[in-house]
Amino acid sequence: MWVQTQLKPQAADTMELRQLRYFVRVVELGSISRAALDLNLVQSALSQQITRLEGELCTRLLQRRPRRDAH
Repeated sequence: MWVQTQLKPQAADTMELRQLRYFVRVVELGSISRAALDLNLVQSALSQQITRLEGELCTRLLQRRPRRDAH
């Protein structure tokens, strides 16, 4: 007799998928600040998630530059 089970995603899997979605949005919009606005997140929280993703992958995904002055 075969029993089909449905596996629930682990919290780490859900987090990783969210981090990947965030990363894709940053790349699409070209900036963490624009992506944060689009995703309704504060910039520091988004940056922290990208940093965590980089740590999990053991590689730098984004080249960070200081913000340009609007003056």
